[in-house]
Amino acid sequence: MRRPPATAEQLDRIRVGVVAGLTTSEIAAQIGFHRHSVARIVRKRFADLPRSPYASKHSIPADVIRKVREGLEAGKLFKEIAFELGETLSRVTDIACRHCPDLRRVRPVTQERLDAIKLAVAQGLTYPQIGERLGLSAGTVQWTVARHIGVLERPKRIVVLNQPRKTAEPSAVAEVRRGIEAGLSYSQIGAGLGTTRNAIAGLVARHLKGVERPPREKKPVAEKAPPKPRVRKPRPTTVRPRIMLARLPSEPTPVVSAAMTFDLIPFAGASGCRWPMWSADDKLDDKRVCGVSCGSQTYCAHHVALAYRTSARRAA
Repeated sequence: MRRPPATAEQLDRIRVGVVAGLTTSEIAAQIGFHRHSVARIVRKRFADLPRSPYASKHSIPADVIRKVREGLEAGKLFKEIAFELGETLSRVTDIACRHCPDLRRVRPVTQERLDAIKLAVAQGLTYPQIGERLGLSAGTVQWTVARHIGVLERPKRIVVLNQPRKTAEPSAVAEVRRGIEAGLSYSQIGAGLGTTRNAIAGLVARHLKGVERPPREKKPVAEKAPPKPRVRKPRPTTVRPRIMLARLPSEPTPVVSAAMTFDLIPFAGASGCRWPMWSADDKLDDKRVCGVSCGSQTYCAHHVALAYRTSARRAA
C-alpha cells in the first residue's frame, strides 16, 4: 500500500532537520518515514537549503583534513600520512580526493634522483637494477625516465659468440683419474671435488677417455632356500542328500463278483453312489450312476476302494 503524502508539519520537521545537519536516517526516525522517502523529499523540495556538516560518526574532523593537507604539501605519500595519523590508507586517500583535490599527491622528483638514474642508465643497468640501487621499484624508475628524462641512449652490449670452453685444471683431472683408478663412482668423485656427477662424466669424456675403471667386486648373493613343495589340500567332497519318495503299499485290486448288483439310476437327481457308469458316447439323458445306497458318503464301499487305489497309484 502506498504511503500518503507528507503533511505540512512533517515537511517542516524535515526542513528543520536538514538545516540542523541531521542525516536522512535520523530525520526518518523522528517522523516515522523510511530514509529513502526522506531523501527523495529533500532532493525534490529542499535541495537549495544550506546544510550544516554532519556530526555523525562518519564525519571527518577538521584537524584530520588539515594534517592530510599539510602532509601532501610536504610531499609525503598516502601510506606515510596514514601511519602518522593512525588511519587506514583508503580513508586518507578518500580525504585527499574529497577535500584536497587541488594538491599534487605525488612525491616530487629531485634533481639528485634524476642524475642518479641518468648515470645508471649510461652504465647499462636495467630498470630493476637501478631500482635496487636507489631503493625504488622498476615501475617507478621507468615512469621517472619516461616523464622527466625522456629517451636515453644505452651503451650497446658486447656479445661474444663461440667463446672457448673453459679447460679443466690439471689438478682436477689428476684427482678424477685417481678416483676412477680407485674404483669410485662419479657421484663419489663429484662429492669430493664439490661438483656434480654430470660434470665429472663430461670431464672423463673429454680428458680421460682411455682410463679404464677396475671391475667392481660383486656382492655375494645369498643362496635362496629351495621352495617348499606345494601341497594341495584335499578338496572336500560334499554329499548331497537324495530325496527318496516312499511308495505306498499296493492296494489289492477289488474284485467285482457276479453277485454284486448296481442300481443304475439317471445321473440327474441321483441320491446313492454317484460312481459314473457311462461311456464317452452316451448322451446326457442316457448317463447312469451306480445308485447303491451309501448313506452320507459319495461312493459305495466298492467304488471307494477303487478311488483309494487310484490316489495311491498317483502318489507312488
